[in-house]
Amino acid sequence: MSCRRCGVCCTRHQAYVRPEELGRIIAFLRITGEDWEKLYNDPGWEFNDFCLIRHMEGGCAFLRFEQGLASCAIYPVRPACCSDWQPGPDRKECREGMKRAKKSVKAILKGDAMNTRTIRQTVTIKATPHDVYEALMDSKKHAAFTGGKASISRMVGGKFTAYDGYAEGVNVELVPDKKIVQTWRADDWPEGHYSRVTFSLTNAGGGTRLAFTQSDVPEEQYDDVSQGWRDYYWKPLKEMLEK
Repeated sequence: MSCRRCGVCCTRHQAYVRPEELGRIIAFLRITGEDWEKLYNDPGWEFNDFCLIRHMEGGCAFLRFEQGLASCAIYPVRPACCSDWQPGPDRKECREGMKRAKKSVKAILKGDAMNTRTIRQTVTIKATPHDVYEALMDSKKHAAFTGGKASISRMVGGKFTAYDGYAEGVNVELVPDKKIVQTWRADDWPEGHYSRVTFSLTNAGGGTRLAFTQSDVPEEQYDDVSQGWRDYYWKPLKEMLEK
Protein backbone atom coordinates (compact mmCIF):
# COMPACT_ATOMS: atom_id res chain seq x y z
CA MET A 1 0.00 0.00 0.00
CA SER A 2 1.42 3.37 -1.00
CA CYS A 3 1.20 6.41 1.29
CA ARG A 4 -1.98 8.45 0.72
CA ARG A 5 -0.44 11.53 2.42
CA CYS A 6 -3.32 11.85 4.86
CA GLY A 7 -1.05 13.07 7.67
CA VAL A 8 -2.78 11.05 10.39
CA CYS A 9 0.43 9.32 11.51
CA CYS A 10 2.06 12.76 11.90
CA THR A 11 -0.71 13.84 14.26
CA ARG A 12 -0.93 10.62 16.26
CA HIS A 13 2.77 10.12 17.01
CA GLN A 14 5.69 12.33 18.03
CA ALA A 15 8.81 11.74 15.98
CA TYR A 16 12.00 11.08 17.94
CA VAL A 17 15.36 12.36 16.73
CA ARG A 18 18.69 10.76 17.58
CA PRO A 19 21.83 12.91 18.06
CA GLU A 20 23.31 11.98 14.67
CA GLU A 21 20.03 12.89 12.97
CA LEU A 22 19.65 16.16 14.83
CA GLY A 23 22.82 17.60 13.31
CA ARG A 24 21.55 16.93 9.78
CA ILE A 25 18.17 18.51 10.49
CA ILE A 26 19.71 21.63 12.05
CA ALA A 27 22.03 22.03 9.06
CA PHE A 28 19.12 21.55 6.64
CA LEU A 29 17.05 24.22 8.42
CA ARG A 30 20.08 26.53 8.67
CA ILE A 31 19.41 27.24 12.33
CA THR A 32 21.42 26.93 15.53
CA GLY A 33 21.07 24.37 18.29
CA GLU A 34 19.59 27.12 20.44
CA ASP A 35 16.98 27.83 17.75
CA TRP A 36 16.09 24.13 17.73
CA GLU A 37 15.54 24.12 21.48
CA LYS A 38 13.32 27.20 21.32
CA LEU A 39 11.30 26.34 18.22
CA TYR A 40 11.06 22.59 17.67
CA ASN A 41 12.23 20.54 20.64
CA ASP A 42 9.53 19.24 23.00
CA PRO A 43 10.38 20.91 26.32
CA GLY A 44 8.54 18.20 28.25
CA TRP A 45 10.98 15.46 27.23
CA GLU A 46 13.62 14.94 29.91
CA PHE A 47 15.85 12.20 28.48
CA ASN A 48 19.12 12.89 26.68
CA ASP A 49 19.54 9.84 24.42
CA PHE A 50 17.15 11.39 21.87
CA CYS A 51 14.70 14.29 21.62
CA LEU A 52 11.09 14.60 20.54
CA ILE A 53 9.82 16.98 17.87
CA ARG A 54 7.26 19.35 19.31
CA HIS A 55 3.60 19.04 18.37
CA MET A 56 1.35 22.05 17.78
CA GLU A 57 -2.32 22.16 16.83
CA GLY A 58 -2.31 18.38 17.31
CA GLY A 59 0.41 17.65 14.76
CA CYS A 60 4.15 17.58 14.15
CA ALA A 61 5.78 21.01 13.88
CA PHE A 62 7.02 20.05 10.41
CA LEU A 63 3.68 18.79 9.09
CA ARG A 64 2.40 20.82 6.15
CA PHE A 65 -0.77 20.59 4.05
CA GLU A 66 -1.21 21.83 0.51
CA GLN A 67 -4.51 21.20 -1.26
CA GLY A 68 -5.39 18.58 1.31
CA LEU A 69 -2.19 16.53 0.97
CA ALA A 70 0.29 16.19 3.82
CA SER A 71 3.99 16.86 3.37
CA CYS A 72 7.07 17.18 5.57
CA ALA A 73 9.11 20.40 5.77
CA ILE A 74 12.26 18.37 6.51
CA TYR A 75 11.49 15.40 4.26
CA PRO A 76 15.04 14.99 2.80
CA VAL A 77 16.51 14.70 6.33
CA ARG A 78 13.50 13.33 8.24
CA PRO A 79 14.42 11.00 11.13
CA ALA A 80 14.53 7.23 10.67
CA CYS A 81 11.38 6.72 12.74
CA CYS A 82 9.54 8.55 9.94
CA SER A 83 11.39 7.20 6.89
CA ASP A 84 11.03 3.63 8.18
CA TRP A 85 7.26 3.98 8.69
CA GLN A 86 5.44 1.59 6.36
CA PRO A 87 1.78 2.37 5.56
CA GLY A 88 -0.68 -0.47 5.32
CA PRO A 89 -4.33 -1.45 5.81
CA ASP A 90 -3.40 -3.06 9.12
CA ARG A 91 -2.43 0.31 10.59
CA LYS A 92 -5.26 2.19 12.30
CA GLU A 93 -3.74 5.51 11.22
CA CYS A 94 -3.98 4.54 7.55
CA ARG A 95 -7.53 3.24 7.96
CA GLU A 96 -8.53 6.58 9.53
CA GLY A 97 -6.87 8.43 6.66
CA MET A 98 -8.84 6.41 4.10
CA LYS A 99 -12.09 7.17 5.95
CA ARG A 100 -11.29 10.89 5.84
CA ALA A 101 -10.56 10.68 2.12
CA LYS A 102 -13.90 9.00 1.46
CA LYS A 103 -15.72 11.74 3.41
CA SER A 104 -13.95 14.41 1.36
CA VAL A 105 -14.97 12.75 -1.90
CA LYS A 106 -18.57 12.49 -0.73
CA ALA A 107 -18.55 16.20 0.23
CA ILE A 108 -17.27 17.15 -3.22
CA LEU A 109 -19.92 15.02 -4.94
CA LYS A 110 -22.61 16.64 -2.79
CA GLY A 111 -21.26 20.11 -3.49
CA ASP A 112 -20.47 20.72 0.20
CA ALA A 113 -16.69 21.15 -0.21
CA MET A 114 -15.33 24.68 0.02
CA ASN A 115 -13.59 26.10 -3.03
CA THR A 116 -10.29 27.78 -2.10
CA ARG A 117 -7.53 29.69 -3.86
CA THR A 118 -3.89 30.57 -3.17
CA ILE A 119 -2.52 34.11 -2.93
CA ARG A 120 1.06 34.72 -4.05
CA GLN A 121 2.65 38.15 -3.70
CA THR A 122 6.16 39.61 -3.61
CA VAL A 123 7.30 42.95 -2.23
CA THR A 124 10.75 44.52 -1.83
CA ILE A 125 11.35 46.61 1.29
CA LYS A 126 14.34 48.88 1.91
CA ALA A 127 15.12 47.38 5.31
CA THR A 128 17.03 44.39 6.66
CA PRO A 129 15.38 40.94 6.95
CA HIS A 130 15.76 41.31 10.72
CA ASP A 131 13.77 44.55 10.76
CA VAL A 132 11.03 43.07 8.58
CA TYR A 133 10.83 39.93 10.70
CA GLU A 134 10.59 41.99 13.88
CA ALA A 135 7.86 44.21 12.43
CA LEU A 136 5.79 41.12 11.68
CA MET A 137 6.48 39.23 14.92
CA ASP A 138 6.78 41.94 17.57
CA SER A 139 3.32 42.80 18.92
CA LYS A 140 4.01 46.52 19.41
CA LYS A 141 5.72 47.00 16.04
CA HIS A 142 2.99 45.02 14.28
CA ALA A 143 0.33 47.22 15.88
CA ALA A 144 2.30 50.35 14.96
CA PHE A 145 2.23 49.77 11.20
CA THR A 146 -1.21 48.11 10.97
CA GLY A 147 -2.97 50.53 13.29
CA GLY A 148 -4.74 47.69 15.10
CA LYS A 149 -4.03 45.90 18.37
CA ALA A 150 -1.84 42.80 18.01
CA SER A 151 -0.81 40.02 20.37
CA ILE A 152 1.79 37.72 18.84
CA SER A 153 3.54 34.76 20.46
CA ARG A 154 7.13 34.21 19.36
CA MET A 155 6.97 30.45 19.97
CA VAL A 156 6.09 27.65 17.55
CA GLY A 157 2.62 26.52 18.55
CA GLY A 158 1.88 29.91 20.08
CA LYS A 159 -1.18 31.93 19.08
CA PHE A 160 -1.50 35.37 17.55
CA THR A 161 -4.22 37.93 16.94
CA ALA A 162 -3.94 41.05 14.78
CA TYR A 163 -6.02 43.98 13.59
CA ASP A 164 -8.04 44.19 16.80
CA GLY A 165 -8.88 40.49 16.61
CA TYR A 166 -9.89 40.45 12.93
CA ALA A 167 -7.15 37.90 12.18
CA GLU A 168 -5.96 35.05 14.38
CA GLY A 169 -4.02 31.82 14.12
CA VAL A 170 -1.07 29.76 15.32
CA ASN A 171 2.67 29.83 14.58
CA VAL A 172 3.63 26.70 12.63
CA GLU A 173 7.27 27.46 11.77
CA LEU A 174 9.54 30.30 12.81
CA VAL A 175 13.07 30.81 11.49
CA PRO A 176 14.26 34.19 12.85
CA ASP A 177 14.90 36.78 10.12
CA LYS A 178 14.12 34.21 7.40
CA LYS A 179 10.70 32.61 7.55
CA ILE A 180 7.30 32.73 9.26
CA VAL A 181 4.59 30.10 8.70
CA GLN A 182 1.22 30.44 10.43
CA THR A 183 -2.32 29.18 10.26
CA TRP A 184 -4.51 32.24 9.59
CA ARG A 185 -8.20 33.05 9.55
CA ALA A 186 -10.38 36.14 9.56
CA ASP A 187 -13.31 36.55 11.93
CA ASP A 188 -15.81 36.62 9.04
CA TRP A 189 -14.62 33.31 7.52
CA PRO A 190 -16.59 30.05 7.82
CA GLU A 191 -16.24 28.70 11.35
CA GLY A 192 -13.18 26.51 11.88
CA HIS A 193 -11.61 27.20 8.48
CA TYR A 194 -7.95 28.25 8.47
CA SER A 195 -5.61 29.20 5.65
CA ARG A 196 -1.82 28.91 5.83
CA VAL A 197 0.42 31.95 5.35
CA THR A 198 4.15 31.88 4.64
CA PHE A 199 6.44 34.93 4.78
CA SER A 200 9.88 34.18 3.28
CA LEU A 201 12.58 36.84 3.73
CA THR A 202 15.77 37.08 1.66
CA ASN A 203 18.41 39.75 1.14
CA ALA A 204 17.86 41.80 -2.00
CA GLY A 205 20.40 44.47 -2.88
CA GLY A 206 20.52 46.25 0.45
CA GLY A 207 16.88 45.50 1.21
CA THR A 208 14.58 42.54 1.75
CA ARG A 209 12.54 40.52 -0.71
CA LEU A 210 9.38 39.33 1.03
CA ALA A 211 7.73 36.40 -0.78
CA PHE A 212 4.25 35.78 0.56
CA THR A 213 1.94 32.80 0.03
CA GLN A 214 -1.49 32.17 1.52
CA SER A 215 -3.15 28.86 0.65
CA ASP A 216 -6.72 27.66 1.28
CA VAL A 217 -8.31 31.12 1.07
CA PRO A 218 -12.11 30.79 0.60
CA GLU A 219 -12.79 31.66 -3.02
CA GLU A 220 -15.43 34.26 -2.18
CA GLN A 221 -12.89 36.03 0.09
CA TYR A 222 -9.97 35.87 -2.34
CA ASP A 223 -10.18 39.35 -3.92
CA ASP A 224 -10.71 41.20 -0.64
CA VAL A 225 -7.98 39.32 1.22
CA SER A 226 -5.51 39.63 -1.65
CA GLN A 227 -6.01 43.38 -1.89
CA GLY A 228 -6.02 43.68 1.89
CA TRP A 229 -2.43 42.43 2.14
CA ARG A 230 -1.33 45.08 -0.35
CA ASP A 231 -3.27 47.96 1.20
CA TYR A 232 -3.08 47.17 4.92
CA TYR A 233 0.23 45.32 5.24
CA TRP A 234 2.82 45.88 2.53
CA LYS A 235 2.11 49.59 2.00
CA PRO A 236 2.20 50.67 5.69
CA LEU A 237 5.05 48.23 6.41
CA LYS A 238 7.18 49.88 3.74
CA GLU A 239 6.22 53.34 5.00
CA MET A 240 7.28 52.50 8.56
CA LEU A 241 10.57 50.76 7.73
CA GLU A 242 11.71 52.99 4.87
CA LYS A 243 11.53 56.28 6.78
